[in-house]
Amino acid sequence: MFKFHLTSRILLSSLLGVTLLPLSANANDTFETRTILPLGTTEVSGTISPQTYVTNAPVMFTISNLEPSETFLAWTDNSFSNIDTVLGNFDESFNLIDSEDDGSPAGNGLGSALVGEVNRDGTIHLGVTGYSDLDFSGNTPERGEFELFVKLGTDHFTEIEDDNHDDHDHHDEVEHDEDEDSLDRYRDEHGHYDHIEEETVDLSDFDHSFTGEIVPEPSIPGNVDFYNFNNLTPGEIVTAEINQGNIDSVLGLFDDEGNLVMVDDDNGVESLSRLSEIVVPASGELNLAVTGYPDFEFIGRQLEEGEYVLSLHNAPEPMTILGTAVVLGCLPGIRKAYKRN
Repeated sequence: MFKFHLTSRILLSSLLGVTLLPLSANANDTFETRTILPLGTTEVSGTISPQTYVTNAPVMFTISNLEPSETFLAWTDNSFSNIDTVLGNFDESFNLIDSEDDGSPAGNGLGSALVGEVNRDGTIHLGVTGYSDLDFSGNTPERGEFELFVKLGTDHFTEIEDDNHDDHDHHDEVEHDEDEDSLDRYRDEHGHYDHIEEETVDLSDFDHSFTGEIVPEPSIPGNVDFYNFNNLTPGEIVTAEINQGNIDSVLGLFDDEGNLVMVDDDNGVESLSRLSEIVVPASGELNLAVTGYPDFEFIGRQLEEGEYVLSLHNAPEPMTILGTAVVLGCLPGIRKAYKRN
């Protein structure tokens, strides 16, 4: 849903806007169906919603007839598919107790590992889903096979002796420093387990193993808002930005043929977006689209939900800016500002 404001094309930032009634939502999700704004409009507000998925996640596993309160270690191995898993530990009523994202030493570093205790009824309930389904609702874009392993009676992995290495200081420190968390003792400086060059833990030492697969069904795309700002002055330098909003926005600029020529993620305030140094083309029109992270293709594959305000305003005119301005139709490529959480 969106609404827009009218201002003069001559003094974009000096005149008050006139708010119009909201139009129907999801009517402008593509370049072809973009909203042609009234002449002189320089501000529009709207709301985006995230993509939703229908999956079989979380995949649940139960081990019964165990000793209550016994410690256990569980981890996933994503070597089959490189799926980015999230592992959850649930109580006897299937309430989430704890979860972990990228702690497993098995696979490509995106597997999961956690330490827990057997429930009071002698069960372990573990659930595996994909990132970023941290609440285990099943809404994840991840897909693929995985393995789940459980080792009873321990809070750490079984270490492998390194007979070819004379300096055992690091291993001794790991074995005897009981003040460190049982899993953190194995992490490297980047927060991952040291398993790339040589194995330091025995991943074959486990009591229970399972296999599973997360299979997303066709998803419902989140909404993307495409707008056409027109009646602008050709050659004028403007800035487009999300200057209000509670989302991690992504803002895109498209040429008159619908080609994406510029995209920004976080160059605005906090996690909002800004595109600077835009030269209005001869058509006097600018085509902009608003979506959420990480939908850099503007197809609705985003995880954000919330309101925003998109505005155009004049840019300063010193030669340093004029000399580096981006002219639509004369771009050698797409300028991008991506992030990775």
